[in-house]
Amino acid sequence: MASYTATPVVDASGKVAGKFLGAVFLSMAAALLVSALTSIGVSYLFIALYGAGNGLTLEGYTNLTWTLVGSAIFMFIYMLVTSRMTRFYVVHLTVFSLWVGIILSALLLTGLSFEIAGEGLLISAFAFLSMFLIGYFTKINSGILSMLGFGLLAGAFGLLVISLITFWMGTFSWMNLLAQGLILFAVLLFTAVDARRMKQLAMAGHPNFNLVMACAYALYGDFVNIFLRIIYFLMLTRSRN
Repeated sequence: MASYTATPVVDASGKVAGKFLGAVFLSMAAALLVSALTSIGVSYLFIALYGAGNGLTLEGYTNLTWTLVGSAIFMFIYMLVTSRMTRFYVVHLTVFSLWVGIILSALLLTGLSFEIAGEGLLISAFAFLSMFLIGYFTKINSGILSMLGFGLLAGAFGLLVISLITFWMGTFSWMNLLAQGLILFAVLLFTAVDARRMKQLAMAGHPNFNLVMACAYALYGDFVNIFLRIIYFLMLTRSRN
């Protein structure tokens, strides 16, 4: 922690010190590693306990469903309890990355191939870094982007509700595809916003360990949202070919 507070954030040319950026992305990489290891570990556990051919037994799928529901309820309660906490971001990042690992394990156990996962990861990384660089290095107004992003999300969720009704009726809904696309675009906008805010926070003072973790937590959430949306599109494309 002392090493972050001892080095100025902004150098003589006005640029944010690379050490801060390196610490944020290193923390993101560690969170990705935790998620990957968790997904592999949970997958192997379910296969060892409930494996049947290329899938799971009925009991296995039932327990997997309850695991997903239980972890989602836990994360909802955890986020409510910690929503006003501005400390311990390293704990928040760890808990969130473990939850993402459980979600990824469920995808792997229900048919997600490593080919699609790898392709989705590459596309997500490119999209994330592109929007991050746009938000970080341009003088784009983050307030306007936030308003546009929230507007897209509101419209997308409205379309999503309608599309879910048509899905329950047993018909394919292009509105669902459109809603998911709008949500993805909104998340990309929020990535640019978070990148801009990260730069502003860094230039406002000397970064500390908690600020590094807070930035990594926000950006990791953006990345995971992008990744899951792209995985959805890739799986839909494969299933319709």
